[in-house]
Amino acid sequence: MSKEAEMPGKEVSQDQLRVIFGRYYFASKFVSGKKVLEVGCGPGIGLGYLAKKAKKIVGIDISADNLNIAKAHYKNTRRIELFRLNAHNLSFFKPKSFDVIIAMATVYALNLEEFLKECQRILKKSGKLIFCLPNKDQPGFQPAKLSTKYYSVPELFTVLNKYKFNPKIFAAFPITKSLLRQRGISNFLNSMIGGSIIRKFLNKVFLHKISLEPEITEKDMNLVKDIKFVPLKPNLTNSQYRILYVIAQKKI
Repeated sequence: MSKEAEMPGKEVSQDQLRVIFGRYYFASKFVSGKKVLEVGCGPGIGLGYLAKKAKKIVGIDISADNLNIAKAHYKNTRRIELFRLNAHNLSFFKPKSFDVIIAMATVYALNLEEFLKECQRILKKSGKLIFCLPNKDQPGFQPAKLSTKYYSVPELFTVLNKYKFNPKIFAAFPITKSLLRQRGISNFLNSMIGGSIIRKFLNKVFLHKISLEPEITEKDMNLVKDIKFVPLKPNLTNSQYRILYVIAQKKI
């Protein structure tokens, strides 16, 4: 799911919530007591949850509108700082400024190689880059409107090693027969004149929608504690899972 739709107040399905919450559930395992940068923080729905565990959180985004929403919500939270910056140029930060960099559902909208250069510079010794992205090798995959490039599992290992990271890659959200049926129906409706309107109507009638809150809470994580993050081999593409999760440790 693209961040394009992840604004507070937006109605999303429970499956979409699990994908969103799952990102921060995964990332939260690496931030305790750390100085953390979230790149592409959007309206900041994950910042508060991470801030309860991290020593300090800095959020950046290219969108002024997104940051204004985050600033309004976190105006009284001292451990969260927000800046409008481009992820391809992080010269605003001094070298070795962060223990952890997080980029949730963001890297496919970036020039990944330029971003990795910046991460190498501002991460501390043995610092970690944590990110996730949709698996482009899943059946029926549809790229997001604002995407630039998606990477397979072997491609991720190659590019991360090139820029001196030791990567571990995991996957979650298995592809099911019911999901493939839903995608088939959705693609068929999208190909019809007026089909997108029919699809939206059917979703509204048959899918229970939940309003996305401005901040993820600990209680929300009860929805995702059953998620299994499956380790993947570096030389094999994967078509069984929807989302890839990456832990890339800076090489000493």
